[in-house]
Amino acid sequence: MEKLINFFLSLVIGLTAGILIVNNPLNITNRVFLLLILLLATGLLMMALYRNHRIKLKK
Repeated sequence: MEKLINFFLSLVIGLTAGILIVNNPLNITNRVFLLLILLLATGLLMMALYRNHRIKLKK
């Protein structure tokens, strides 16, 4: 289950960053929305990776 969550969050981060880089002439609303998704997904991925690392250390 953890690998699925990490894969999904990595996919969201990659797609959002790709859209931001490739589609340069976006209006400001779309750009802010995509940046918000990118930051949220990055934070969630970091939290999931830290949680998995912490659980593995306890075992």
